[in-house]
Amino acid sequence: MIKKVILSNFRSFSFFQKEFDKINIIKGKNGTGKTNLLEAIYFCLNGHPFFKNLNRVKKDPNKPTHLNSNLTNDTIHIAIEENVKKIKLNGKPAKVVDLKKQFPCIDYSINSFISFKNKDYIFSLIDRGIFSQDKTIIDKILEYKKLAKIKKNLIKEDNMNKNAINIINDRLIETIRDISKKRTEFIESIKDDICTCFNKFHKQKLYISYIEGKIKESTLKEELTRKKTLISIKKDILKITVNDMDIFLYSSVGERKIILLCVVLTVLKMYNSHRLLPVFLVDDLEGDLDRYTQKMAFEIIESLPNQIFITTLGSYDGYNVINLTEELRS
Repeated sequence: MIKKVILSNFRSFSFFQKEFDKINIIKGKNGTGKTNLLEAIYFCLNGHPFFKNLNRVKKDPNKPTHLNSNLTNDTIHIAIEENVKKIKLNGKPAKVVDLKKQFPCIDYSINSFISFKNKDYIFSLIDRGIFSQDKTIIDKILEYKKLAKIKKNLIKEDNMNKNAINIINDRLIETIRDISKKRTEFIESIKDDICTCFNKFHKQKLYISYIEGKIKESTLKEELTRKKTLISIKKDILKITVNDMDIFLYSSVGERKIILLCVVLTVLKMYNSHRLLPVFLVDDLEGDLDRYTQKMAFEIIESLPNQIFITTLGSYDGYNVINLTEELRS
């Protein structure tokens, strides 16, 4: 559990310091920095911001940025200076993977889900769910990224070493298939729970499946001709339908928000069953939901054993409220 954060030159904050409880309501008008504070908490636990671009996190590009967080039994310090990031865990140098393995965190990010143009968010959510029961998934993802980078550099060389590319390709394809298999099995294991959750909100037929992308021999040849990497884990698809209609084409934003919430809650349930209790970050639960659905969603979230951070324009009083509108005035 996060007890306290101190931010310096992060996003909209020149300096910010606050202590937290189990349920924390980040309140304020638009533009007061609600999502920025949520991102700072995410950064502390994951070792990187939402979109992994360090240039975007500095309020003043000419000054260093510092994020300090006190957890129940640990301290994390992240410093960014001249676009170089340094992480310390309990005073000792650490890596992003060290934080991810030790401090699970689930974020509810509807903006990354609505159009589904960016698969990184939903695939990352699935991988975090897998991690709750299979720690090797992080190593597989890191291996995939390493092999993909090596292959990209080899293909761009003027004198391509086709033998080396073929060797990397074999390992890359094997790694992609391993990851896809784990994701497919995970979605199969939780799809009934997702549907049960969704039916609390809407009595409609929800279907969800993970479809592995096919790797063709012709694609391997095309890569060499075009000198471009075409084989990717992003060729996989997460298919979600309501009443047999693709939600990314036909569902309202409000319906998609509830579907995503049900996916996130099911992943949290998987973590909690292993007593890992991730920190849960919820950005803009209210938007595009009617009051009844908002109330129902909040009551489910409120009942969780996890530490919770929720951004809001004004709802959910009665908890540890961080009013950023008042913070700005003072």
